[in-house]
Amino acid sequence: MKRLAAIILSLFPILLVVLFSDSTVLRAPASGAIKHVVFDLDGTLVESLGFDVPGDVVLDSGEAYKVFPRARELIEKVLKNGASVHFYSGGPQERNLDLLTKLKLSDGRSFSSVASSILGREDLIDLGDQVQGEYFTDRYRKDLLKIGDLESLIIVEDNKFFPLDEAQRARVLELPIHDGGPLKPWREEHRLTWAYEVMDDVLTGKPLNQINHNDVNETIINGIRQFGESARGDLSRHGCAGIFYSLQFN
Repeated sequence: MKRLAAIILSLFPILLVVLFSDSTVLRAPASGAIKHVVFDLDGTLVESLGFDVPGDVVLDSGEAYKVFPRARELIEKVLKNGASVHFYSGGPQERNLDLLTKLKLSDGRSFSSVASSILGREDLIDLGDQVQGEYFTDRYRKDLLKIGDLESLIIVEDNKFFPLDEAQRARVLELPIHDGGPLKPWREEHRLTWAYEVMDDVLTGKPLNQINHNDVNETIINGIRQFGESARGDLSRHGCAGIFYSLQFN
């Protein structure tokens, strides 16, 4: 009996840690769950406001950025669920590091300090001069295989076409986007809220095509109706999440 009491007493500090640990303690991902979550930066977590103007974050270069609501909470949710966080941006690596160092979690840690990897423009695949197109992503693409096995990762993107090929694009959690007009306030306030709300399903391995093609479109249409807008859509280069690119308001 004394031996049992001694064992329980020795384990008591560990039990206290488990019971009263804060929300940032990591849980191991379940078998078959997503192990790596990759985040784009520009248009996904942040938006450039220009140089020498006020912003949520101002870089050493003087460039200011607005941070979209729920960006911090989204990163924290991924970490809490035991998945690794990665950043893959088309911006220069020096800029990415400066930006991610200045972005902070609620406990004061920087985004860069919790990142398993940070990739930038230098890590894009150049498809060559023969590629014709008006978009940067026609020639330069992200290679998600530089981060891990495709089945174990997803990327949160505002541009479905940035990953290298169809297999990699199938790993995109597509954000609703819109560059201006009456839906701009909705975009700024709710685009990452949607991602935050579906992230639990994403991390458990729910097929992305179900999440993207059902939840995103429904959210977009609801957003349009809230502003009393009528819209007609063409085929969008940016896929489901990029439907805003092809909407024309009357």
